[in-house]
Amino acid sequence: MEGPNSGSSKYACKSVSSIGSYSTIYTGLVVDAVLDSSILEGKLTELVGLWPILGGDLIKDTKPWSFTCGSTVDYASRAIDQPLATHLPTHHEQHRKEPSIMESPELSAVDEKFIFNVSPSPVNSFRLRVTFLQDATLLCFGISHHICDGNDCWEVVKAFCDLLSNRPVPSFALPPDTGGVRMSDLVKVENECSEAESNFHYLTHAQHYDNGIFNLAVTVWRVLLTILAVKFGFLAELAAKFIYIPGAWVDELRVKSQAELKDCSPDIQLTRNDVIAAWYLKSVYSPLPTSMSPDPVDYFGIINLRRFIEPPKSGTYYIRCSIGAFRCFFSVQQLKEESVAEIARNIRLATLQYTSTESVRQGLRFSEDHASKSLTLALRGTMSLGVAVVSHWTTFDYAGLDFSGASLDGKRASVIFVNPMIVNNWHLTITPVAIVTKNGSGGYWMRATNTPTGWERFGQSNKSLFPA
Repeated sequence: MEGPNSGSSKYACKSVSSIGSYSTIYTGLVVDAVLDSSILEGKLTELVGLWPILGGDLIKDTKPWSFTCGSTVDYASRAIDQPLATHLPTHHEQHRKEPSIMESPELSAVDEKFIFNVSPSPVNSFRLRVTFLQDATLLCFGISHHICDGNDCWEVVKAFCDLLSNRPVPSFALPPDTGGVRMSDLVKVENECSEAESNFHYLTHAQHYDNGIFNLAVTVWRVLLTILAVKFGFLAELAAKFIYIPGAWVDELRVKSQAELKDCSPDIQLTRNDVIAAWYLKSVYSPLPTSMSPDPVDYFGIINLRRFIEPPKSGTYYIRCSIGAFRCFFSVQQLKEESVAEIARNIRLATLQYTSTESVRQGLRFSEDHASKSLTLALRGTMSLGVAVVSHWTTFDYAGLDFSGASLDGKRASVIFVNPMIVNNWHLTITPVAIVTKNGSGGYWMRATNTPTGWERFGQSNKSLFPA
């Protein structure tokens, strides 16, 4: 389709997931060198010129929401006369053989060290915030979740690094469904399914959502009740922390889990991400009281759909929120009593079901058919511990990025820590959510929420996985 028009032209994608509409994705990076502000701002201006969706606005008074392309460069910086060790300590023992909670300030305080000078309801879609320390630089890239997903955020940061190194970046393209193309028609299907099978997949996706203003109001009401219950002590307040997970420990857990499934499910091949998600669920739900055992838990795993869709023209890239979600139906009792292997198996089976090409196609068709509707998740349980989400950013090599092109003293400028943030408009954390990133040394960093009891018993739950 034709290139974008700056200013008044509005574009809308016809099949965007409603999961992250009211959120912003922020990627916070700690770089072990002091960078040059003028170079950063200049390259940001260049990137916005090349990818004008980053200089546009998010329009919320249309159904579905739309966006514009433009030339706005939202850049702000500040200098703080402190070393990194004082300003943002994130200590963890690399030699530990099991996951450990990283020593850091409260995560709300950590996020404030990355995000500043941002209005409560920003109109523009993209921004960069930079904090200069005595010996390091904090970079924070933020993009509206409605127009981008974690993969897009990675591609934006990577393109920025490429410009710093004077490498070319792909040409910008508008998402196909801003024109007359349906994303569901671009799914690469090798074998056509029967109408009955297609209908099954369509209805499976439809069952995840409630439709209509009344259901939206009910969801808002349930969120408010959850907030009040936490405020007055009827529900435990979730706290967020960073966790360091050794890669060797994950491999050992995967091998142990795979061996456990040898007799009952020999064809299931678990991934590292499967066992990490299963382990996280056990760390949250195992310590809960027995009285909660019958309560349902809807686990949502995030899927990036781009690999199932015909790629854009060679040498081009489009920014578009292309995530889907699969749901596993658990109960608190299951997550308390079943092993990591059994939970991981259920996650793997659901992943395989939802990543079949026909499921992807029908999921997109459902979104396209309801693009102008008010959809909310149809949950079985509470808005707090009745929902859990894990998002794996393990394909994004942030630790391998090189910002030396902006280094003030010409030295290599490497990423030594990643703080992934998905910030909703209300700054609420009422459900267990985890985001997993690679640390560049074979291990993982996880930003996760848990109950106070879950954090207290964190070490005990890890030891129980490998009894002596």
